[in-house]
Amino acid sequence: MSDRDSDLPLFEIGQKARLKTDIRADGTYSFAKMGEIIAFAGEEGYIRDVGTFLQVIRVYDVDFISSGRLIGCREDELESAESGDEIERERAIDDAQLSAHRNKRIA
Repeated sequence: MSDRDSDLPLFEIGQKARLKTDIRADGTYSFAKMGEIIAFAGEEGYIRDVGTFLQVIRVYDVDFISSGRLIGCREDELESAESGDEIERERAIDDAQLSAHRNKRIA
């Protein structure tokens, strides 16, 4: 783990992500005691927001729908839970929607 995250986010809003490690309450999650495990390795959720802490640490707000928890996670704690086919299908849909929108504006 480096002191600074990569320049570009590894995950996008709406992307499905999986925890690589258990997440313990560090004092920033109000609904658990310090040190309590609040999310387990293997849990999947969706990226809801991307922010930074101290201007160098990227934090992803991950919505873990099965537990109903919204938890801030570092890049090194997450991995993509989407297959390449899912990503390509979503990009194709996005491209089609953008083209339709542009065509409406031009017409």
